[in-house]
Amino acid sequence: MKRHITLIAVLLLVCVVFSGCNTYTTEETPEATTPPETEEAPPSEETAEETEATEEVAEEVSKTFTFVKGGDVITLDAGKAADNMSEEALYYTQAALMRNFHDTYLPDAAEDFEISDDGLEITFYLRDGLVWSDETPLTADDFVFGFLHLMDPESANAGANSYYVVKGAEAYNIGEGAAEDVGVSAPDEQTFVVELAYLEPTFYDTIKALNPIRRDYVEEHGSSYGTSPETYISSGPYIVTDWTYEQSVSFEKNPLYWDAASINITNLEWLTIVDQNAQLNLFDTGDADGMQLPSGYAETYADQLVISYQSAAGNAIQLNFSNPENPDAGEVLANYNFRKALSYAIDRAPMIAAMQPDYVADSRLVSDKTLTPSGQTWAEAYPFEANPVEADSEAAQQFLADALDELGYGSVDELPAMTFLLFEVPTYRTYAEGFLDAWNTVLGLNNIEISVLPIPQAIQAGMSGQFDLYLQGLARGSDPYSMFQMFGIGGAMNWGEWDEMQTYTDMLDATNEMLDQEERFDALFEIEKFFDENGYMIPLWSYGGSMVVKPDLNLTGYGVSTFDTPTVSFVYADIIPDSQR
Repeated sequence: MKRHITLIAVLLLVCVVFSGCNTYTTEETPEATTPPETEEAPPSEETAEETEATEEVAEEVSKTFTFVKGGDVITLDAGKAADNMSEEALYYTQAALMRNFHDTYLPDAAEDFEISDDGLEITFYLRDGLVWSDETPLTADDFVFGFLHLMDPESANAGANSYYVVKGAEAYNIGEGAAEDVGVSAPDEQTFVVELAYLEPTFYDTIKALNPIRRDYVEEHGSSYGTSPETYISSGPYIVTDWTYEQSVSFEKNPLYWDAASINITNLEWLTIVDQNAQLNLFDTGDADGMQLPSGYAETYADQLVISYQSAAGNAIQLNFSNPENPDAGEVLANYNFRKALSYAIDRAPMIAAMQPDYVADSRLVSDKTLTPSGQTWAEAYPFEANPVEADSEAAQQFLADALDELGYGSVDELPAMTFLLFEVPTYRTYAEGFLDAWNTVLGLNNIEISVLPIPQAIQAGMSGQFDLYLQGLARGSDPYSMFQMFGIGGAMNWGEWDEMQTYTDMLDATNEMLDQEERFDALFEIEKFFDENGYMIPLWSYGGSMVVKPDLNLTGYGVSTFDTPTVSFVYADIIPDSQR
């Protein structure tokens, strides 16, 4: 399997998982807790005629929900969108092949799909009567063009390499192939076929989120496509009626959406407010119905509707076993017992409870909330406590003693100096100072110094292997493979050499040959244990957060996601008047 890494891609990854990239931070990766309210508004399977009849009644009732965001939509061009704000706007305005809601894919434009016996062909069957918001029929050709536009070199999509598994996609994307050789086709108006060059089971979910794109709109508007309501057309639950950059986006219900009967809120108003105090003021004065709840404000807004979520994304400490400028440090960090001494000395849960009470301490790299083929969570199916969430000083000291003995050091004073590389962000320094204090107090270590660089320079130094320890952001998808592949040969976070790197990569690649999902997940658990014993990451915590909503709205039917954008979805939400409660 092929893996690719660029500085731009890593920068985008950091913006997904790093809380300093925009004010509305934890919105970027979600939580799978399912509030009871979400069961009240499932998508319907009504016919087009029933939808139209429902709309005639629904038009008499206008319901508006106004929410505050700390960032703005960058583009509505699905071929270029690589940020979570743009992806959220696309979620509301396009009918993807399938719609992710509550970390579950529901039929959307495609009412069904099938995978060939060899796993190399995926066929989606579109439902009858799909139309764009101007009543033009939506066909499989729109998904073919949507994919080709995404892979077009001129689109310069930073996430294009996620689709290289499709035949001819990589060659086309890097300018060495033709669009007609890419393995996507439309045998008829309601059938969309994707041919893979090699097996990669996680891609089955990736392709489900593909959006259609109108060729005539892109050809007419060129680079301006998706930059304004006038240069964009919808096929999903909502239409963009107004977009004032860095101020607001207005969405209006699309009566021609195939599932319009399930869309209850007629207008969504997105207000872009970066300043946290301004956000609070807007909510307090009643000019906004919902906003991201800043950390530490839970008690202040305890009388409101608080929608809490845990994200799959988080932080870990990355260790470098092969820093060319400090090989002695690499030898020490490569020692299993020394790594465990560092990990066991960290008081994760109390530390994060004091600093970021919405976060959750991690004992392992894979998110506990990951769902397995059996329906159990990862934690239930594969119990494994690789690291304590509260410090175990006695065990940490024993690990250190064993490490010093194996490495031939008489005391900690003989250990080589090490550099802990950080982004130039106050919270990261505070975290690192807490780690150093714990390592000094519990283990007597005084050989680690903090080095702070601006984000781009820190990432470049990390990718060049110019660090010993690095506070890393982790993006974890709904399938553990998506994270594990970043740690192997050619992976986005494999920034150095380590002894078992080839074995690890071979184990990971072998899972791509496993079409039995239970067998594949069992193998991924073995990989998790192998990497814990031989790899270079110390897990710390997962992000979390809350959104606060005015209780008098009686908001129901919202969705909460751990792994996908948006974190909190209002696509099937409803506002229930007191008289109907």
